[in-house]
Amino acid sequence: MALTHVFFFAVGLNIAPRDLAILCQKVENHIVGAPCGVMDQMTSACGEANKLLAMVCQPAEVKELVSIPTHIRFWGLDSGIRHSVGGTDYGSVRVGTYMGRKLIKCAASDLISQSFPSTPTQSCDASEEYEKYGVDLLKSEASLQYLCNLPPHRYEAAYARDIPEFITGDEFMEKYGDHNDAVTVIDPKRSYSVKAPTRHPIYENFRVEAFKALLTAAKTDEQLSALGELMYQVNFMRSDTWLSIYVLLYYFKFRNCGILLTLLFSP
Repeated sequence: MALTHVFFFAVGLNIAPRDLAILCQKVENHIVGAPCGVMDQMTSACGEANKLLAMVCQPAEVKELVSIPTHIRFWGLDSGIRHSVGGTDYGSVRVGTYMGRKLIKCAASDLISQSFPSTPTQSCDASEEYEKYGVDLLKSEASLQYLCNLPPHRYEAAYARDIPEFITGDEFMEKYGDHNDAVTVIDPKRSYSVKAPTRHPIYENFRVEAFKALLTAAKTDEQLSALGELMYQVNFMRSDTWLSIYVLLYYFKFRNCGILLTLLFSP
């Protein structure tokens, strides 16, 4: 980020912070070969001191800068363990996430087909059918672009039981084709974790929305306890989804003066 910013300054180009972040992500994705998201770059480019940056990675939109209440402080702790987005473990988790999204979209399409058989046995007003089967909702889920837009209750009610813990690349491609991710490639011989990476962005988004709402709640011990519980949950969820070393306060990403409150963990 710093090098890119200096380069554009030297050649006299004024690049908006959001555009600068997206350009740096593209360099990491397509030049370096690291299949990373855009959260770190957006934090560096758009963060402000003493505020949380609420954003959605769809693909990279700032929602608001959230003031930190005066009775709350955040610290970033250096675990001393290197975090790499270029290794195979990071890439395999991303592949598993995109596989999960594809499975959900296919399941939603199947549910639509079951709701409207090609040869209906009886005539019925179309609007009543839509209301009865929630086809509008299923259609939106069949075209789901970002897992975090799927509410946890919908995931649990309609899809969770059918998402496998693991699936091999061969098995997935034979049944579902591509996983529709431009920056990763499925290894046919590899076994991918699918359930944990799929669940993570769905519940992460809910937790962060809850965290943001709690920040504006009344100053009580219950408020602080609930905020702490949410951070503990993020810690353990990341341990389950990524490598066990990526824990502690990774929920907040500190870059220069910016603190990121992630509202969306792609895809």
